[in-house]
Amino acid sequence: MAMLIGQLSGRKSLRDITDNLKAQHNRLYRLGMRPTSRATLARVNEKQPASLNQTVFF
Repeated sequence: MAMLIGQLSGRKSLRDITDNLKAQHNRLYRLGMRPTSRATLARVNEKQPASLNQTVFF
């Protein structure tokens, strides 16, 4: 969910995504999303195959 929000809002880095998520914490909490750290996003990004991103975003 965090990576999708980052993509849709045009964020350029993991730090930018996490800063945006922190700023929108109250709204995201109501949607059932918990706080997400930069390390968690990096691990998820590392495990996803590059072909998935190519398929989804091209």
